[in-house]
Amino acid sequence: VHHDVVAGVGYRRKFVDWSVFGDRNYTEDHVQGFAQDSIHFGDRLTIVGGIRVDRHPLLTRAVFSPRGAIVGRVGDRQALRASVSTAFRTQNFLESYIATFQAAPLTAFSGFGAGSEVANRLFGTPVLRPERILSGELGYQNQENDVFSVDAAAYFNRVEDIIDFSTDTTLYTLAETTTGGLAGATGFDRASNTYIVGHGGFEN
Repeated sequence: VHHDVVAGVGYRRKFVDWSVFGDRNYTEDHVQGFAQDSIHFGDRLTIVGGIRVDRHPLLTRAVFSPRGAIVGRVGDRQALRASVSTAFRTQNFLESYIATFQAAPLTAFSGFGAGSEVANRLFGTPVLRPERILSGELGYQNQENDVFSVDAAAYFNRVEDIIDFSTDTTLYTLAETTTGGLAGATGFDRASNTYIVGHGGFEN
């Protein structure tokens, strides 16, 4: 039995300065690590197991992404394979921090477009969860012929918690627009010369 073990760590510092984020600049520190072991049982069977862990500054817990695969050789130039893996996508800067006004049918009014973190801070809405995918594959490869080869695969993907625009727009009451309630996000906005009548954003 032969083992091939690899491991690593990574770090990314992300910074953005866009006008659609209001008067704020945002910086994020991302840390990740991974480990993988390829176990070879002679020339006929290989088993691969690995895991990746990511620490996103906006998530309360680390995200784990395991994966595994088995490759078996049938003869010298045929192989069967099976694999299962997971992956994820966290919210980007736009989905997290956007803070801009959106036009309404009436020129005297506008809506407030808020990213997940901004909406949570101002209105207490739930923060976004990372998108997740579970993938599986069964495959067969035949290279017995020198002229052509055959490769067939059956696979599935299951995606959960897709991040998209919110389907609901929260409209404020007349009292909220005139008194400037909800953490000062309502009422008359001098920059856009409109009354803020509601807010929308992103959701899973």
